[in-house]
Amino acid sequence: RAAPAAGAGSAAALPAAPVASLQGRRHDAAAELGALAAEAVDDVQRGAVAVARYDSAVAWTGRTDLRLLDEAGPTIADPDWHDQLATRRLVALLDERGPRAAADAARSLVARAKGEGLVFACLVGAFSLARLGRLDAACELSDRGHAERQRLDTPLAWYPWWHTATRCLALLYAGRFDEAESIIAAHHREALAEGSAEAQAVFALLAAHAVSDRGRVATAARRAREALAVDQRLGRPVLARHDRVAGAIALAMSGRAAEAAAQLDAPDELGLDPGMRDEVAWLQ
Repeated sequence: RAAPAAGAGSAAALPAAPVASLQGRRHDAAAELGALAAEAVDDVQRGAVAVARYDSAVAWTGRTDLRLLDEAGPTIADPDWHDQLATRRLVALLDERGPRAAADAARSLVARAKGEGLVFACLVGAFSLARLGRLDAACELSDRGHAERQRLDTPLAWYPWWHTATRCLALLYAGRFDEAESIIAAHHREALAEGSAEAQAVFALLAAHAVSDRGRVATAARRAREALAVDQRLGRPVLARHDRVAGAIALAMSGRAAEAAAQLDAPDELGLDPGMRDEVAWLQ
């Protein structure tokens, strides 16, 4: 916020709004991004604002709003920015039609996209492949997305460790628990050392899945509670829902059925739409 006030121009104002969203102040971010959308004068500004608006409004709340992308599309000529908008549509496809549809759509984007578009297409594509049980392909796509992310010298909306998290998910599904737990533990320690609440929550959730699959239910329940506390503070109901599922599984496995049921009842109050990306985990 200090940069544009000091004369750096309107483009310098963009980073503040996504950061506000990451802090859980989504309404503040929406207001600022709406104002920036009205002031955008070129493809870079229009595309960056549209992507930031969609990520802020949809990624953590689970409420698909393609209008944010539809409004920006006709105003943008750059094909690379069109690919970036298309990668965001993968999230809606994943939630509405499930991982097979998202994986199929991601394939064509991965073949042609570059830069941030490729990074995000690999992220959604790898998650979708993992949910389909195509675990080697999921790991390969995660590695490709991570390598592309590391190659870029500009800040992006999604942290590099999101690809690591997706790879760990595939490793857990494959039963490669020692390998997954080692990576998860290292990133969880790093998150705590750096004060990264986002990474702490993600890797605590993965740790809960890892240890519950190995029977260490008390540790799993504790890690799920840790992730839930952070995601609730950051205003991320979609991730909080995942945290509750992981906690409920651990509680049920330890014989605490009533507490497990309470974990599963709580998200109903949030009014989240069913998400086909992993609705089966909730229903089972």
